[in-house]
Amino acid sequence: MKILKKSHCLLFIVASIATNAHSEVKYVKECIGHYKYDLPDSSYPGLLPVSILEGRIDANYARFPNGEKVFPRYENQLQYQTYWFVFEAKDKNDSIKYSEKKLERFKQKKKEQLASSLDFEREEGKGYHYKRVDDTLYLMNKKAYNAMFFWGNYGYFFGGEFNNFTINNNDIKMQSNRALIAPRRLNEIPQNGLCIPMATLKETDMKDLDLTANYQLLDYPEVTFSLQESVTTNQDYQEKPNRDWIDMRLITVANHHSENTKIHLIGSPRYRSRSLGDKQGLEVLSQYISRESKKPVYLYIARMIADKPGDSSLTFLAYLDESNAKNNPLPVEEFEKIMTRIVDSIERRK
Repeated sequence: MKILKKSHCLLFIVASIATNAHSEVKYVKECIGHYKYDLPDSSYPGLLPVSILEGRIDANYARFPNGEKVFPRYENQLQYQTYWFVFEAKDKNDSIKYSEKKLERFKQKKKEQLASSLDFEREEGKGYHYKRVDDTLYLMNKKAYNAMFFWGNYGYFFGGEFNNFTINNNDIKMQSNRALIAPRRLNEIPQNGLCIPMATLKETDMKDLDLTANYQLLDYPEVTFSLQESVTTNQDYQEKPNRDWIDMRLITVANHHSENTKIHLIGSPRYRSRSLGDKQGLEVLSQYISRESKKPVYLYIARMIADKPGDSSLTFLAYLDESNAKNNPLPVEEFEKIMTRIVDSIERRK
């Protein structure tokens, strides 16, 4: 993989004849983890489709609302073996239909386990239980549990693993984790707790924190971006931690997605200082030709690694993939302006 330099001005020829989209953008406030930031009001978070309840919950099936582009990642967890997913339904009946399908599959799995010719599978089947407490459905076996509840058109799915199986202790753990999550509206910033898309986590424990919000510009579906807050570990510290992390990301993208494994760095200097959450970080704008579509993709990265392990680091990734444009793609100059506006607005919530 080669990281190449390319003249910034050549990429902006179309800017002079394009509509100044940036001047028309209005912003609202949104949040992830401990941070809040400006969000274009035409943005919408990427959520899991409610139909995912028909099978195993897998973030790889996550889609943005406009088109089939998958999320770059979807991780929201506070501590090892505890995680949350949020999905969207068309209406309440849609939610009920898929939650019942989830329960049917659970009952069928238990039936199959109990009918197995293998002793250990029959024993596992005996540990399958489900219960409803208020608005929440809990599905559990001896090793782990899943739970779900609905709020309007949104569904909240969370789960974890048990250390030692005792029904009473596990009931306490499941319901304690249920009490951690509260629905919220988009652009509603809570006074306390941690933000995830469409919800607030009341716990503020920093252990293994990894929270991500993914968005798409609905007017320009070729533009997707994500902001992640994660806890810094000793492995994050290298000679030039921000530069090294960004270079590794560029190499990965080039090797897996670039038609010729090359990626061009745009602008001067190529790596630029940028503040994220009132702490100094680094940014880079790049371009490559997609191996799949043969069209240009622009990738903007801003990264801030905390001063010491245990503190929050921030990662902002944004893509302009011209193959997903409905009409004329957003000019890259406007793309960069909008993304840097978001990054510049990031601040720690009090």
